[in-house]
Amino acid sequence: SAQLNKTYSCLQELIEANKEVYYHNFLTDSRFVAKDFYDGNHLNEIGAKKFTIIMDSIINQIRE
Repeated sequence: SAQLNKTYSCLQELIEANKEVYYHNFLTDSRFVAKDFYDGNHLNEIGAKKFTIIMDSIINQIRE
């Protein structure tokens, strides 16, 4: 979609302008399944816990 392409373009500009900006795309992440979502766009409690663990791992890898 045009909106998603615009988002990716803006993200790319931010990443190129600042080495401290990181982007991780979870849109097609197979670790998330239907039961992780409250609705089509929002994680439920189970999905949020899963996402928190994933993000913690990513942040710790960046710090290393």
